[in-house]
Amino acid sequence: LYTLLPQGANGRTGMGNESNLVLPKRVTSSLKWKKILQISCGWSHTLCIDSSGIVFSFGEGLYGKLGHGVETDVTTPRPIKKDLFNGEKVIQIRG
Repeated sequence: LYTLLPQGANGRTGMGNESNLVLPKRVTSSLKWKKILQISCGWSHTLCIDSSGIVFSFGEGLYGKLGHGVETDVTTPRPIKKDLFNGEKVIQIRG
């Protein structure tokens, strides 16, 4: 997974900071060994799903839109707890 955003506010690049990016950069944190199947971006946040159905989110957490139960920003991809999906395997996402 690579990221490129000229405005890194709220951690929306997934790089662990709020720096702006002018060249593509690989997101290596918690996704380093994951096979990402789908990515969906909102205005200031990103969702992605890996091959085992784990959903990750990062960016602006306002109104709880990242699915972590808090309204704080997340600067690196963080998995959303599987129990929130009632045991169902997630196969598609939309940001």
